[in-house]
Amino acid sequence: MENNMISVKRHVKTICVNKSGQTISIDMEDQEFVSGIVGVVRRFEDKQKEYRQKIQELETMPHETEAEQIAQAHAVSAFSAQLCRELKTEVDAAFRDHVCEKVFGNITPSLELFAEFFRQLHPFIKEAAVERNKRIRKYTEKYQKRSGVG
Repeated sequence: MENNMISVKRHVKTICVNKSGQTISIDMEDQEFVSGIVGVVRRFEDKQKEYRQKIQELETMPHETEAEQIAQAHAVSAFSAQLCRELKTEVDAAFRDHVCEKVFGNITPSLELFAEFFRQLHPFIKEAAVERNKRIRKYTEKYQKRSGVG
């Protein structure tokens, strides 16, 4: 029997995210991940601006009576929860995994928790991108030499 096989080595970076030993993966060779995570970070930055603007609007709600204060607090909380649910869905979609549950547990994380997650994730993504670029350069240089280009 012939052994016809193609085996492509993937370079997936695995990161431990909790005391239970659960992990998440960064696959810089998956173009959907790369564009997805960049999109999430950009939307996250945009959401912060939107969040601050909406909170300022909500702060102008009437809040003289106890009922008005409760209504205002509920509106702020509902808006924040909606933004964070959307962000949670986007992060999980970018990673193609239940990353938020692994990282944050069974909650809808606050914007502050997402900011901390992205801050801690950034060096891993940067390192994976540098490693990927080195591998790409190695291949492109090899083919440039073969073709006489460069």
